[in-house]
Amino acid sequence: MKNGNNPVSSLPRVQNNKRLVAILTFAFACIFTVVCATWPDIYGFARPSQPGTPRQLFTSPVRLSDDVMISLRSSYILRGRGIPAFNRIDVAQPSTSYIAPYLFACLLKFLQPNVAIVFYALLGLFSVAGTAAIIVWYSRSTTNALLLVSLLVCTSTNFKFALNGWDHLFQGFVLAFATALSLKPGMTSRRMVAVSFLLVLSTLFRPDGLILSLGILAVAYLASTSSRQFLLFGAGPYIVLVGAALALNLHQFGHLTPTTTRLKFGAAPSLGYILKYIVANGILSYSALTLLVMLTVFYFAFSHTMSREKGLLVVSSCLVTAIIALYNSDYLSGARMIWSPVCQLAVLIAVSSPALLSSSKHRLKELLDIAPIYRRQPSASPPQSTTRGFRAFLAFMAVVVIGSLTSLIAQRHKNAVISHDSLYESTTAQEFFVSQWIAINLAPTDGSIGFFNLGVSYDLPRFEIADFNGVADESIATRKAKGGMPGHNKWNVSQTLNKWNPQAIIPGGPIDPTRPETRANSLSHAPYLLSNSKITGEYDYCYVPDSDGGIADKWGFYLRKDIATRHLDQLRCPTE
Repeated sequence: MKNGNNPVSSLPRVQNNKRLVAILTFAFACIFTVVCATWPDIYGFARPSQPGTPRQLFTSPVRLSDDVMISLRSSYILRGRGIPAFNRIDVAQPSTSYIAPYLFACLLKFLQPNVAIVFYALLGLFSVAGTAAIIVWYSRSTTNALLLVSLLVCTSTNFKFALNGWDHLFQGFVLAFATALSLKPGMTSRRMVAVSFLLVLSTLFRPDGLILSLGILAVAYLASTSSRQFLLFGAGPYIVLVGAALALNLHQFGHLTPTTTRLKFGAAPSLGYILKYIVANGILSYSALTLLVMLTVFYFAFSHTMSREKGLLVVSSCLVTAIIALYNSDYLSGARMIWSPVCQLAVLIAVSSPALLSSSKHRLKELLDIAPIYRRQPSASPPQSTTRGFRAFLAFMAVVVIGSLTSLIAQRHKNAVISHDSLYESTTAQEFFVSQWIAINLAPTDGSIGFFNLGVSYDLPRFEIADFNGVADESIATRKAKGGMPGHNKWNVSQTLNKWNPQAIIPGGPIDPTRPETRANSLSHAPYLLSNSKITGEYDYCYVPDSDGGIADKWGFYLRKDIATRHLDQLRCPTE
C-alpha cells in the first residue's frame, strides 16, 4: 500500500488538522459567545456627545457585573495599600478570588481604567474559547469534542457570565488544561510541573479549586512513573506555592479564605430555597448544572470504554464541588459555581471516550476522523468554469455570514448601551449616576459611603465604603444568616452605622420615606434602614440635581444632615 493511501502514515496530517480544528473552535466560541451572551453595561448616558458610535465602547464607562466590580475595586486598594483589601482603614477581603485583584492591578499599570475593564472581560471570553479549544485539541474523537463544545457554549451559564470577567471562567480554563495534561499518556516530569502550576492557578482563582485540584493530583499520581517524580514535580510544587499564597493571605487578613467564604458558606435560607434553585437551573433551564448531570450519566453509562480509576477521581472531585456549591446555593441564576466542574468533565469525556459514531462494519470512526480529511483521493480535475462558480459561491456565502455576524454584534452593542432613555431600567446605572455626584461634591474626610450593591463603589476609589451586606465587612459576614438570598441575607444596620458613621448611603433601591410606594419596597432594598433611629434622626433623603443632559435622579440616597446643609442649593431633600 502506498504511503499516500495509508491512514497510519497520514497521522501527522491528522494532528495538523486537529490543530486547525482547535483554532477554528477557539474562533467559533469567541464569535458565538459575543453574538449570544450578555454584554457588560456601557454607560452611554455618561458620554452624551458620542451616542451610538463604536468608539463609545472605550469612551463611555464600561461596567461588568456587580460582584466582579467588587474584585476590581480591590485592585485600586492593592496598588495603594499593598494588599487586596476593600478599604484602607479596615481589613476585609471581598474578592472571592485570591489572584483576580492582582491580575487587574497589572492591567491598570499598562492600560487606562476603562480599557483595562474591557481587556479583563476579553480575558474571560478567551478563557471560555481556550477551554473549547483544549477539548478539541486533546480529544480522541473530533466529532465528540465538537459536540461537547456545542453543549458547553450553549448553556445559560455561558450566555450570562462569559463576557463579564467572572473568576469561574479563568478557573475553568486552567482546570481544563490541567485535566487534559494529566490524562495524556506518558507522564513526564516537565508535564507534571505544568499540571501542578495550573492547579495552583485554579486554587488561587477560587478556593473551591482546592477540591478540584486534589482530584487531578490523584490522577497525576497514578500517571507518574514513580512516587519521587510525583512528590518532586507534582504535589511538592503545588503544596509549596498554594501554602505560600495561603500564608500570605493569613498574614494580610488573618484568615486563610476570603471574607465571602464566611459570608456565603451555609447561608442558603432553607432546604426549599436550595431545591428551588436546583430545579430552576437544572431542569427548567439548560445551564452548566444540566450539562453536569448529562455528562455524569454519560460517563457512568460508558465507563467501560474509559479509564475507570482516573475517571472516577475526576468525576468524584467535580461532584463533591458541585454538591457543596448547591448546598450554599446562589442568588444569581445560571449555576455559575458549576462551570469549572463541568469544564473538567467535558475534558475527561473528550480525552477518554471513543467516537460516538462508530461501526465495526463500516468503521465510521476512521471515516469521520481520519480518512476523508487526511487522504487525497485521485479524481479528475473539474472544469475551470465549475471551479470559478464554486469560488464565487463561497465568496458570496462568506459575505453573507460576515454581514450577518456584524449586524448581530452591532445589535448586541446597541442593547448593551444604557442611554438616557434606558437609564431607569438599570439598578447599577442609577446608582452610578448618584455616585458621580458624590465623587465630585463630597469629601472623603467627612466619612465613608454606605452601599448595599457594593460593585458600584468601584467608582468611588477615594472613599472608604460601608458595606451593609457583609461582603467587605468581617463583622457582618460572620453573623448568622437571615431570610433572603445567599450573600445578601446577613446584616445589622445599627452595627454598620456605629462602625462607619457614613456621610451618605446609597440604598439598593429607591426608599424615599416621603413616598408611600418606595416605603413599601424598603425591606427588599435596604432591610430595616427606615426604622433605624439614627437614620430617621441624623439623615435626610435627597436627590442629586439633574445632569446637563437632562437626566433626573429617581433613585435618591441618604445624606447626613450636617453634610446636606452644605449642598441645599444643589440637592432636593423632600420632607414629610
